[in-house]
Amino acid sequence: MDKTKKIIDEIAELSAEEQEKIMIAVQNLLHTPNPEVEKAWAEEARRRLAAYKAGEIEAVNGEQVMAELREKYSK
Repeated sequence: MDKTKKIIDEIAELSAEEQEKIMIAVQNLLHTPNPEVEKAWAEEARRRLAAYKAGEIEAVNGEQVMAELREKYSK
């Protein structure tokens, strides 16, 4: 049995909480932040917040958006 399959099989036997911890740890290992991208997202977030506070845009309920996406893509 190769090493990757063995690890995956072991993870499959863990609780959902333990699997989630492993998933987050692996994502953190693989994610190399790009300072330019991080800066651009921070600027975009500030721009959107300012537009919201100025009444230029409305907030959208995240739960409602996710429910709509689940319905759209579950068909």
